[in-house]
Parts: sequence; C-alpha cells; structure tokens
Amino acid sequence: MPAYTLPAGYADVFRTFVMPIPVNSEKYIRAVHFRPAVAEGVHHANIRIDRTPASRNLDNGNGEPGYEGVMATSARFPDGHFLAWTPGQLPSLAPPELTWRLEPGTDLVVQLHLQPGGLSQRVQGVVGFYFGDAPPARTPTILKLSRQDIAIPAGATDYLLDDAFMLPVDVEVHAVQPHAHTRARRVLGAARLPDGAVRTLITLPQWDFRAQHLHRFDAPLFLPKGTEISMRITYDNPSASRVQYGWQTNDEMGEMYVQVLTRSERDRDLLERTHERKAIADDIVGYESLIRRGVPNAAALRAELPYLYLSLGQAHEGLGQLVAAEQAYRAAVRLAPNAAGARERLGNVLMKRGAVEEAQQYLHLDLNP
Repeated sequence: MPAYTLPAGYADVFRTFVMPIPVNSEKYIRAVHFRPAVAEGVHHANIRIDRTPASRNLDNGNGEPGYEGVMATSARFPDGHFLAWTPGQLPSLAPPELTWRLEPGTDLVVQLHLQPGGLSQRVQGVVGFYFGDAPPARTPTILKLSRQDIAIPAGATDYLLDDAFMLPVDVEVHAVQPHAHTRARRVLGAARLPDGAVRTLITLPQWDFRAQHLHRFDAPLFLPKGTEISMRITYDNPSASRVQYGWQTNDEMGEMYVQVLTRSERDRDLLERTHERKAIADDIVGYESLIRRGVPNAAALRAELPYLYLSLGQAHEGLGQLVAAEQAYRAAVRLAPNAAGARERLGNVLMKRGAVEEAQQYLHLDLNP
C-alpha cells in the first residue's frame, strides 16, 4: 500500500486505498492476507476487488494516497468469498477447488477503519495473495446473520443479541466468521435441524476483539433444507452510557458470516435470492439507526451521511420500495449532489415511478429529440 500520514485526532477515520494488482495472466486465489505496519491504529480492513476504473478514479482525485467517502459499487467481494482483516486474523486457505479468479487489470480496494491518537501516525500495510493451481470447481455463497438495532443499556451485563435464517435448500458449511467490537463476551453459532437436533457451528466462550479469525471446518458440515442457522452474542456494557449499533470503535456490532456450498447452481440462486431479502431488510434497520443518531463531526457529515442515504435508497429499491428509495435519494442529493451517482439513482427511481419529466433533470436525457 502507499504510505499515508494519519493526522492526530480523536474521531475515527475511514479511508480507502486503491492499488493495481500486478498480475499479467489469470490467477486462482485461495486466500488474501492483510498485514498493517502498525496494528494499534487500525480497527479493521474491508477488502474488495474492482475490475473497473471507478475506484481508481476516486483515489486519484485528491492528490493524497487514498480517499474518504463511499466505496464504488463496482468494488465487490469475489463471488462467495468474504475478504476482510481484523486484529489478530491469520490467512485461511480455501480448499483447492474453492479458489476464485483474479483477472489482469483488477484493482485491490482496501478500506481502513483508522483510530487516530494524540500524535500523527504513518499508516501502511501489505497484502499477500495465496495462489491455487486450478480454477474454481464450485462457487460458494456467503450468508450473513446480523442485528443492527443494538442498544445496550448503561451498566448492562449479558445483553443478548440473536438472529436466525432458515435454509431453503441443502448446504454444506465450510467456514464461519463472527464479528463484534470490544463489549462482546460470548459467541455461539448453531444449526437446528428439521428433526430438532442441534449442531454447533462455532462457540467462543471468551470473545477477544484482537483475535478475530475466519474459522474453517476440517470437513464440511451438511445441513438439510429447513435447518435454521442462528447466532447468539452476549455483551457487557460497564460504561455509564448506552451503546448502540455503529461503525465507530465505541459503537457495537454483531454479525456472523457463514460460507456454504449448495448442491447445484439452481439451489445457489434460490438461496441467494432468499437470503438477499433478509440481508437488505437488516441493512435498512442499520442505516436508519445511523441516520437518526447523526454524525460525530463536519467531516463525517460530508462523507458519511450522503453515503448512508444512498445506501438506504439502494436497499429500499432492492426490495421494490420505490417511494422510500426516492425519499432517501432526494436526501442524498440535497447533501451531496455529485456523491456516487446520487442524481442518477434518483433519476432512475423517478423513471420507474413514471415521473419522466423530473427524471430528465437528473439523468440528462433528451426524450424528445
């Protein structure tokens, strides 16, 4: 990564860095490993790949390494693979048949959640790729369990957060990765089979924020259609104030990512469509919660709030809720007319709703040549 100087301060910073991946032929990836030069100032890293120039253009726009603000929508996870780094995490090699394809001309996109201190810090990291010998034989799916309505009362102990999802098809579970911040105490992932039997996916009796890992099964665990997978996370909040869901270090999160394989592509399509509606509904709760809370400072207002409204609009649009999507996009346009295609998104929704003349203002269309 290019070196970046993080100024002294007290508010968390989200900065995204974009780097060309130096390969000149197709490669097959089994693992990606991020290693920061100084881990103390890095809360976590979100890692994506971008096969378009969109992320690169954002990074080239300010004369400094990286940029603040929304990640390009073209920066994505490889299909069925979850790329991220949290403190203490080690690389986890996927089985040889579960590689993913890396094409020449692809950019690596790394968003760092940074925690400034009393002095400026030099931030730099390296990213390692572990290659396989063969293209992927099958494509996995990532299922996300999540609760984004966290509100832990001051002084609370054993605050419970849980979520569940029922499988519409048979699957094999290959890996599990929970995520939370510093107040989590215990983590349990389980699967209740249709006959009532319970299988443990993961149990962490003493959660450690600085030892978060992708836990890969020695042998895949088969779960039949109708199985309910669930997570349970308990928290203690010794502070004198309530703790809510959020991305900042002092906020909390509760998630569990489960990597699975289906019997067929048809089953995979059904699983992803079913899970997507649940995941989008969860995200709407989170975006609305963050918007209600507001943002910590003026810089975050410029960078974060338009992104939240854009994301909220996309979520509503994904569920076919066009009126709510329009309202969210209008808020994004008011705050930042040029942020991540805010005007275009609003124009597209107006077209779908039949407001052609107003849509023309945002899409720059000449409908009467």
